[in-house]
Amino acid sequence: MANLPLADRATIGNMSPEFGSTCAIFPIDEETIRYLELSGRTREQIELVTAYAKAQGMWRVNGAAAAEYTDVVELDLATVESSIAGPSRPQDRIPLRVAKSTYNTHLQRMASERPRRVRASPVRHR
Repeated sequence: MANLPLADRATIGNMSPEFGSTCAIFPIDEETIRYLELSGRTREQIELVTAYAKAQGMWRVNGAAAAEYTDVVELDLATVESSIAGPSRPQDRIPLRVAKSTYNTHLQRMASERPRRVRASPVRHR
């Protein structure tokens, strides 16, 4: 976590539906405080978040014992393939290596299904 920057945390959180999660939550730590500062929070708000997180045992400290989870998912990032997917239908994921051919296939099918338009004379408005 110490090496995971704010932008990566935001990306992972925002992509939750694509990997089948309702949400992705990161512990409160110095990077969280940096975000609060960057987003214009007052010093009082930042101090309140820091104090609350520490009092509730929610503050992440480098070197602290790892949290225990009911399920742990391990992912070898070398196996991740770049792809195109949307939040409404992530199951329609298209590997980036075949995106061009997939697009061309869909374009050809769409063009063949499109009704042929007969050129009609322009409508004149009075």
